[in-house]
Amino acid sequence: RLSDHLFVMTRHINLGTGGDILWKPGATR
Repeated sequence: RLSDHLFVMTRHINLGTGGDILWKPGATR
């Protein structure tokens, strides 16, 4: 789904910048 792609993309970007605070696994599911 589109929401899944956005979730993965945003999470990947956050991990790339060394931050994974706002997008915790399952936080928005």
